[in-house]
Amino acid sequence: MSSAALAVPPEQKPLSEVERVVDTFVAPSKTFTDLRRSSNWIVPWLLLAIATIALVFVVDKKLGIER
Repeated sequence: MSSAALAVPPEQKPLSEVERVVDTFVAPSKTFTDLRRSSNWIVPWLLLAIATIALVFVVDKKLGIER
């Protein structure tokens, strides 16, 4: 058996939160592999909350929400 076959692959550095969000669209396999390391959900939740607030704001400006 060769020594290359016994070599352990080097550990990849963990992805930052920004890299995770970008790699979700660019390289999803990297993101999902990194999710096994740490499944932090705060940043995706904040992005979803901000997008929801922005959508409500735009709809209110365009259509108006009756009070």
